[in-house]
Amino acid sequence: MKKTPNQESIILLVFLGILSSFALFAWWQWYQKPLIKYEQYQRQQAAAIQQDAGKSSEENKKQANTMQADNKVDSNFNTSQDNLQSFINSINFNDSLLQRQDSINQTPAARVEFETAFVKGSINPKGLFLDDLTLKSYKQDLAGGNDGVSILSPFGFKNRGMIFYTLASDNPNITMPSLDTQWSLVKNVSLNGNALDLEFAWINPQGVKFIANIVTPDETNPYKFTVFYSVENNSGQDFNITTKGFVLKTFEDAELSQINVATGFAGYADGKLQEHSFKDLKKTNQKTLCVKDVNNKDTGLKDSWLGLTEKYWFNGFFTSGKITCMNFEKITQDPSGKTFITSFVSEPAKIITGAESTAYSGEIFAGAKKIDTISSVAYKKYQLFDRIIDFGFLYILTKPLLLGLNLCNKLTHNYGLSIILLTILLKFALYPLGKKSFKSISKIKKITPMIEELKKRHKDNRKALQADIASLYKTQGINPAAGCLPILLQIPFFIALYKVLFISIELRQAPFMLWITDLSVKDPLSIFNLFGLLPFNLPAFLQIGPLPILMGLSMYVQQRLTQQTQQAGSVIDMSFIKWLPLVFTIVFASLPSGLLIYWIVSNSFSILQQLYFDKIVYHKIADIEGVKKVQKTKTKIVIK
Repeated sequence: MKKTPNQESIILLVFLGILSSFALFAWWQWYQKPLIKYEQYQRQQAAAIQQDAGKSSEENKKQANTMQADNKVDSNFNTSQDNLQSFINSINFNDSLLQRQDSINQTPAARVEFETAFVKGSINPKGLFLDDLTLKSYKQDLAGGNDGVSILSPFGFKNRGMIFYTLASDNPNITMPSLDTQWSLVKNVSLNGNALDLEFAWINPQGVKFIANIVTPDETNPYKFTVFYSVENNSGQDFNITTKGFVLKTFEDAELSQINVATGFAGYADGKLQEHSFKDLKKTNQKTLCVKDVNNKDTGLKDSWLGLTEKYWFNGFFTSGKITCMNFEKITQDPSGKTFITSFVSEPAKIITGAESTAYSGEIFAGAKKIDTISSVAYKKYQLFDRIIDFGFLYILTKPLLLGLNLCNKLTHNYGLSIILLTILLKFALYPLGKKSFKSISKIKKITPMIEELKKRHKDNRKALQADIASLYKTQGINPAAGCLPILLQIPFFIALYKVLFISIELRQAPFMLWITDLSVKDPLSIFNLFGLLPFNLPAFLQIGPLPILMGLSMYVQQRLTQQTQQAGSVIDMSFIKWLPLVFTIVFASLPSGLLIYWIVSNSFSILQQLYFDKIVYHKIADIEGVKKVQKTKTKIVIK
């Protein structure tokens, strides 16, 4: 059924309504809602701290015992041997935080230090856990120095966190390594890529000898620690043994209040990706995943991984054996509610008297979620590990765009230029989709004077106007709604590129040129204080810098080129459209600078494409189809 011009105008209005709704949704979802959520979160945390400040130590001990009971993922194993609960209970979360180096210096035994081109840190021989790690390739902020980003620090300092990988037994008569175990460094061997092979030894009271080898990261795998345990059983007793570990960390408000990126627990289990956000523990303090068959026997998960994920960083484990249970919970002893733990227990193996076993190994990942790193051969066997980067529901677009952006950066060595190059390549790739749209627009612009003449003749007879415009469109083979589909098809690319700019660490603090020093944040300047020349701060909604202004101007120019087309076949006043560039300028001023660069380049390229069609392609079309057809149609139009 042929659509009348009025129906086509309604379709256009609906499309513009959808586009405007998307703009408002983007402003609400990616700016205003996170701001409101963050303010609510701060108020809730302040209230929680005030409420929990009056709790007695006896009540805290009761909470700890309850959590310990819930945390027993396998009743056959003594999960309290690592003294985790006593360690947590010893932390005074209300104490003022120490300086980082002071908290490191409080370690009773000498730490074993390591350093590569990417990381530096130290291992605590008491307990043999990792609680000191700095990423040298990144800065805490642009204003700071080059000290790097500390993602793990001893408790007593902000960003406090630790990773512990150990052994456990089901025999209560066998003393196992714990957080209080004092290991002895017996070997320190340098490997390729500045890696170290650190060998520690400890003999328990029953005569069982434990050897732990920790291989620190090298230049090829900059964030991977490998741990090997061997056990020499001289106790005269047979017992089962298993590997277990946990990541314990206190997070900052910015990580806990993330809206547009998944933060919290991430792991691969039961053949699928398992994710729980920090907010999932708002009603319940614990999430546990145990894999059992129909006979209630643990089946285990081979080559699994799990950990705590932040926007840019990940701390977790890889296991070559089978994991029977994963756990994610909030530490209730911390009244601020900012400390979380994830842990695992693997499938047990039997150790007999006089035997030596070296089958216990695991890998630790502590570092940046960089796509080139996590996609390397070293992590291929761990399924869906690349999903620690929150690609979102448009994974099929977001990941290729990020890979394409990195490929462009190898040519330009500037991510701002890479965004421009990638945008141009996308426009060429989407050119076939836009060809019909530009062709339709060019045709409508040519017959716009005739439509205006029809409007004057039928200004009091809308039905006749609709009929004559429909006849004109039919004669010229024009569909006014043909330009909507290509624009709609480009929206997913816009959303995917926004996700790339928001979550990829590659663009964190990546400069472009001039005043744009970080493509992952909004334009820092504002026209209302003369781009920083006037010494006063502005509210967020008035921080409209040069990039959003250029984006608005490019939208305005693009609108002017198609304005006659928009109004030509419509019997409705479309003058409100002229305000859209201003609305988009204000709404999108808070979006990342890199995204605005994409939009400016995309609009500019579309303008050039439209001019190309208007000046060159249309004339070729006219030569084929005949401009006389337009004049012939004009003479056949009869006023009724």
